[in-house]
Amino acid sequence: MIEIRAIAREPGYRTKVAVSSTDQRVDCVGACVGVRGNRIKNIVDELAGERIDIVRYSEDMQVLVPTPCSGRSRGSDPLPNAGRAIVLVQEDHSHWPSAGGAEVRLGSKLCGWDIEIMTREELDEQIEQAVTGYSSLEGVEPELAERLVGEGFLSYDDSR
Repeated sequence: MIEIRAIAREPGYRTKVAVSSTDQRVDCVGACVGVRGNRIKNIVDELAGERIDIVRYSEDMQVLVPTPCSGRSRGSDPLPNAGRAIVLVQEDHSHWPSAGGAEVRLGSKLCGWDIEIMTREELDEQIEQAVTGYSSLEGVEPELAERLVGEGFLSYDDSR
């Protein structure tokens, strides 16, 4: 009934597991954790205290991407053509110790996309710079530049 859909691990530190259920009536996360955490506690003990985060898997990247990032995000902007997602956080994300750290690395491994953490203002600035940069190229009209940025290509390096 419970299926492990993705797993990302940094041995000795933390593991993230995305799970789903074939039966809508079964809470897949609760089933993995067990009553009062007993089921997961046994595994944590075997791994010498390594932290294990279990999240509900979703095919929708707007749901899955922020989930492994500890729920501190204000949403995400998946850029499927670029193979990455931008997770928007509050204005001051210096309080977010995992920005660029293990949480983001594990979340990235879990969903298979690069994850970038930024504020709405930082994203708007990147979009403006990208449109200006593409528009400055010979033969690239402003409309094409905006379409490229709209598809998630915020820099020349984004083509996979």
